[in-house]
Amino acid sequence: MHKIFVIGDINEESYREFSEKLTEIEQLNTKKSYDVLVELNSGGGSALDALAFCSRIRTSSCKINVVVHGFCGSAAVLVLAAGHRRSMAKEAWLMVHEDSLNKFSGNTSEIEKQAKRLRVLEDQWCALLYELTGTSKEIWAELHKKDLYLTPEQCQRYGIVDEII
Repeated sequence: MHKIFVIGDINEESYREFSEKLTEIEQLNTKKSYDVLVELNSGGGSALDALAFCSRIRTSSCKINVVVHGFCGSAAVLVLAAGHRRSMAKEAWLMVHEDSLNKFSGNTSEIEKQAKRLRVLEDQWCALLYELTGTSKEIWAELHKKDLYLTPEQCQRYGIVDEII
């Protein structure tokens, strides 16, 4: 089994490193699918870069197992959810929340446009989480609004984790 570490911020650089390592593994032997273990410990980062991780995991020829050690928050949640097999250490935590703008800028019309883009992104996330976990979009939307920290047992109930280790 091959191992890739995703530690720290979810951003363009972490995505680039992840994708390059995964490409190396995929090219080892195009006739055989390899198991890949992704060790995840991240407080999150860019929602858009998390979408890139999700797409890359879902389209890989490898079977990708994701295990959370420590913390999985915000944008990192989608990285976990995209795994073919998802595990969480019994000591780990997961945090979900709605996306937010760090600061509003521009006139009223520009701020309204930014808010609409945030709503579209939030709706996309909830739809993806429904697809990946089987828990409804409405439940994910409610969980996000509450800015929740979830235990491994709660994550298992919501279908984001297959097993607790």
